[in-house]
Amino acid sequence: MTITVALTDAKGVPLTELPCSWIGAVNNDHTSDAPPLADIAYINIKHYQTEADIAETSHTVGQPMVAITGLTDDWAKEYFPDGFTVGSRTGIALPVGGDMKFAQPEERNFQLTVAERREKQMAMLGAKLIERGTSSRTATQAQDEAQTDNSVLSLCSGNVEQAINRALQFCILFAGSGKAVVTLNKQYEVAKLDSSSITALLAAVQSNNLRKIDFIRYLQRINIAPPDEKPVDIINELETSANNLLGM
Repeated sequence: MTITVALTDAKGVPLTELPCSWIGAVNNDHTSDAPPLADIAYINIKHYQTEADIAETSHTVGQPMVAITGLTDDWAKEYFPDGFTVGSRTGIALPVGGDMKFAQPEERNFQLTVAERREKQMAMLGAKLIERGTSSRTATQAQDEAQTDNSVLSLCSGNVEQAINRALQFCILFAGSGKAVVTLNKQYEVAKLDSSSITALLAAVQSNNLRKIDFIRYLQRINIAPPDEKPVDIINELETSANNLLGM
């Protein structure tokens, strides 16, 4: 016997949809999206393989190899009956015309160049995750242009935020009451400040062409200023420190 149970909320009202919340990299539907970190993962595997090749080469031919020329059988039997030791504190007698050489690969080789290239590729792919783009957005994300820079990472954050809030709404239906909203950061910046840029920004603040609070917010986005503190509190702390130095 099959028993069918209707899904209802806390008030006994049947639900109009299944309490399920999809999360995707591109949109929150039931289809699978391409992982945003897939390209980095593929390059990382190749980088691991290259590092393994470098380690094998270093173990195989990294140690110096000694080569002695100009020896005769009689000389070797008389002076090297038990062979010779590399790195000993005693000298090695060689006949006239004899020579000793050390063969060792150079520090830089093709494999090391390939490994460095992989690292640069991973860095470039990682930077692309926060570059502003023209990727498709969900309807919720498109409602507020100021809340996202439309990068891959911001779109993923927006999808996660939307899915969590949808799940929380189902929880509220089952609980009967309550209110819960989760807001994730969807603005990301790459810190590219140098001494000249900092000087220019400070000059803009001092000439009243840039507000202090906007300057502090920018520093928080690039993780130079603590992102969990209020910009007003940071400004007050800086002004208080300046007044103390002046004896005011």
